[in-house]
Amino acid sequence: MSIYALAVGVSDYSLIGEQNLDFCKNDIEHVSKALTKGLSVKPEQIFKIGENRVVKKQSLIDTLKNFKFDVEHEDTFIFYFSGHGCISRDGYHILVFSDGHIKTEDLIEYFNKINVKNKLLIFDTCHSGHFKINGLPSLDYESSLEKFLGTGYAILSSSSSNQYSYNHPDSEKQSSLFTSFFNDAIIARSLLKEGKKSLDDIINLLFQYMKIWNIKHPEYAQNPIFRSKLGGTIFFSVEQYIPYISNNYFLEQDKYRIYQVEPIHTASAKRYIVKIILKESLSLEDISKVHKEIVSIIMNIEVYTNEKDEKHWTGKLENNIFCYYGQSEDDILNSNFLCKTVWVDDTQDKSWWYRLSNRSKFINDVYFDINSNYKTLKEFYVTHTAEEATLIHQTKVILIHLVNLAERLIKAFNELLNGTSTEIQFIEEFEQISPLIKYYYFQESNLDLPSKEIKEWSAACTALSHTIHDFILFYSEHAIKNRTYDNRIACMKMTKTQYYKDLEKLKEEEKKIKYLINDVVIDLEK
Repeated sequence: MSIYALAVGVSDYSLIGEQNLDFCKNDIEHVSKALTKGLSVKPEQIFKIGENRVVKKQSLIDTLKNFKFDVEHEDTFIFYFSGHGCISRDGYHILVFSDGHIKTEDLIEYFNKINVKNKLLIFDTCHSGHFKINGLPSLDYESSLEKFLGTGYAILSSSSSNQYSYNHPDSEKQSSLFTSFFNDAIIARSLLKEGKKSLDDIINLLFQYMKIWNIKHPEYAQNPIFRSKLGGTIFFSVEQYIPYISNNYFLEQDKYRIYQVEPIHTASAKRYIVKIILKESLSLEDISKVHKEIVSIIMNIEVYTNEKDEKHWTGKLENNIFCYYGQSEDDILNSNFLCKTVWVDDTQDKSWWYRLSNRSKFINDVYFDINSNYKTLKEFYVTHTAEEATLIHQTKVILIHLVNLAERLIKAFNELLNGTSTEIQFIEEFEQISPLIKYYYFQESNLDLPSKEIKEWSAACTALSHTIHDFILFYSEHAIKNRTYDNRIACMKMTKTQYYKDLEKLKEEEKKIKYLINDVVIDLEK
């Protein structure tokens, strides 16, 4: 994926007798540098108009006509405009050039037709929030998440429809106020996660910057406006990400197999979960011997999930080892174990880890926690594991409803953040959406279990369903009475961010079983 940008800054308005805006020429330079530094946009893929201060309408039109969009469909196009803007007599917002104006909605419509995956349009003008985006992104049965996510366009404006946009009062900045904060947001290293930055995170940080500014400088208050017709959000690939490669440990013995060693280290304890498949039926006394053998093996291995833990714990003795025993791979995947044995060293609270109950006992000085429901659960998993095509179809239908409802709720929530709707108006929309989310959430919860081949995909679907359900927790009657406004807003923002992460995770899992999903769609078409 590549990013292409067109930055326009109009500084000279002498031809039409309007006030010149000297800082707009600087804005396009500052934005260009920020795009390169913050989003790794190649300088040769950033095109600028206005370096000589004058930008006539025809100059933009000619540039757009001759603009060679040498782009793939998966690419991103960013348009930035800095200059005068106002609301015309017929009620439309217009962008003012050195010799006239262009209706903002016409420009939006033009850019929407560009054949790239997504577009981000940024308007730094007075009254630039005076625009609408009709409709919502819609996920349908035939569309993959890969096609849906990040497809469409988003618009970011510097001020609401009744506000002016200012130059930065700090003369050293020599730029627009909004553009200065926008640049700070996109270059922020704190937003970089696994080599990517999300548009959602950039917008959240920008809004936070502007909120603080408005509190301190009410005479220069500007409320940015963000509206989107994107499926999910845009994830910008900023730099190469090399994930930590976690090693695993496997061992084949005559009576058992060490299937997985899972590190669960904390800051104060080195801990492992060991999952074991028993190759034959063993008594608890036999398992106690296996336990002791496994503990001695695990004491001599090093397994980690991240570099920080590896540096901290390498060469140090284990504090806790938890061994889980199943009779098949299905038991491991379903987390249905015959029993668990526990070993802890003398630094740990043994009265806690070895606490006794009606399901625990010591055998040969080994602590056992016995699963008395093992056989019942095993039968349940067998009888309630769905046929793959059926479960894929049922899950997709439910997830389509949930995702589209979430997008609808997020659109309403964004207007609350924009300050263009009140919380009461948002609650009215919420009360229409909430029962539907709850209905489909429970529909997903009641589905049968997945087979091994689609287990990870199904788990990602369930995680997304749970996150979407979380949206409705913060504006229930109880939440409105017991949570503050700021708490509700913060929780909604965090859930929105998690929603976008879950969508990306599900997209990757969907790719892995694409052949199965395609077969389901083909069968339905027949």
